[in-house]
Amino acid sequence: MMERRQDEQNGPEVPRRQAEDICYRSLGLIDQNREYLQMHLAGKADRRTTEALEDIEIESARLERTIRETMGLLALWEGETSPCWFDLDRLLEGFGSMREEIARQTGVELGCI
Repeated sequence: MMERRQDEQNGPEVPRRQAEDICYRSLGLIDQNREYLQMHLAGKADRRTTEALEDIEIESARLERTIRETMGLLALWEGETSPCWFDLDRLLEGFGSMREEIARQTGVELGCI
């Protein structure tokens, strides 16, 4: 039986930092152009154009979040560990302020015990 090389055992080498830079640079350019179009077309755009620009903004935020999460998973896969700090109080306050919306959309009632 052939022994696998060490790099084959760990999977393909991923140029994570380079991919991350390219993704964020492209996303920044998309956002910059969207903002330019929104300013340039302010008050002049038809409904479909306005909706298209709003869709770009929403999907850009979703793509940014996906890139960040994917890069975080790749970092873990590569053995990098770093603490992820967040303010639990602010997170719970955010959920509390969205309580009615969450209940309406999901049917789940948030509360304290």
